[in-house]
Amino acid sequence: MNKYYLRVFSALGLVAALGWGACSDAGSGGAGSSDNNANNDEADGGVGDNNDPDRDDDAGDRSDADLEGDAAPPPSFDQSCIFAVLSCFGQAGEALSCTVNALNGQAAVSYDQGRAVIQQADPQGRLILDTYAEDNVCYSAKGVTPGPTPAAWNITQPGFEATPFGVEIAGDEAVVTCVDGSVERYPAADVRPLLPTALAVDDPSCLSLDDAQCSVDIDCEGAQGGPECCKVIDIGRCLDQAICPRIPEGLTGCMKETMDCFGAGRSPLDCQISRATGEVRINYSANRSAVFREDEARNLTIEASNNLGTCFVARSDGSNPFVRLDLTDANTGRLFPILFQGGRAFITCDEETTERHPEDFVLRNLPVLLGSDDDLCELVD
Repeated sequence: MNKYYLRVFSALGLVAALGWGACSDAGSGGAGSSDNNANNDEADGGVGDNNDPDRDDDAGDRSDADLEGDAAPPPSFDQSCIFAVLSCFGQAGEALSCTVNALNGQAAVSYDQGRAVIQQADPQGRLILDTYAEDNVCYSAKGVTPGPTPAAWNITQPGFEATPFGVEIAGDEAVVTCVDGSVERYPAADVRPLLPTALAVDDPSCLSLDDAQCSVDIDCEGAQGGPECCKVIDIGRCLDQAICPRIPEGLTGCMKETMDCFGAGRSPLDCQISRATGEVRINYSANRSAVFREDEARNLTIEASNNLGTCFVARSDGSNPFVRLDLTDANTGRLFPILFQGGRAFITCDEETTERHPEDFVLRNLPVLLGSDDDLCELVD
């Protein structure tokens, strides 16, 4: 995970339990079948030998037309090993809105029926598309090669990044590599609509935002029904209510309101590190800031704020990667213990309720700690 947590990788009602059964053997057994047939011919003396007096000529004399007529139909993609993963995003159709964060190049694209894609490139220039449906993360598609239009993708679900599916579009055929390594082949026309389409950042439908104009609606100074402070990726912008893009945040449940006051995936703007105490102060986009303090046992305290004051205070039993984090809502005083284990975050809401989310969905709502080796940081007295 990079230090900016640009990956939105991350699920709340997710399809993690779907699509992980045994893969179909369709499309993967051709070579094995040929070998078996050859071995059988040798074992029985060669049923295809015209010199065999016991051979029934009619039994083996089948025309090409007969063979084609008896061939099994192409496998249906809805029975594939990856269909359940891709289908939650579905055939999204045309994009409704597109916004680009000029600070980090991240783009957010909204579609109908609550679908959205967060689009970015990794340091090697490979495209990453994180798909959402009605506030739930569906899957992440990462281009195998750099560039805006890769022919092959690695598809992963949050929490299973180490076990990707492979999808390669070659002409009219889509080749799917299942988690177990088996290969399935389908018409590209069946697979392509379930993959998101990347938009160029200079696409006419994309609005580029280069400043943090607001944190809350009151900053927009609009009357009721007027402009509101839209959350556009990680920048607040005063826009007419009718055109505010609907971009899923990723985190729901008992901590959503607490962590929303800071917001997900904020871009660091500048950083000061105290020579005397080691305290780190960082300003982020949309008027957010955070202070990081580490004690002698390397336990970390994070104080996250917006322009109205402190949002929450988080204390960990060690620095990132976290094992245990206690997060306190500064407005209500509620304490949320969080246990990180196996790629999941277990949140204790109250004595009776424990929620489980992908680890990324909690971490990306926390301020990002920078070090002295980061170009944005300067040492201060």
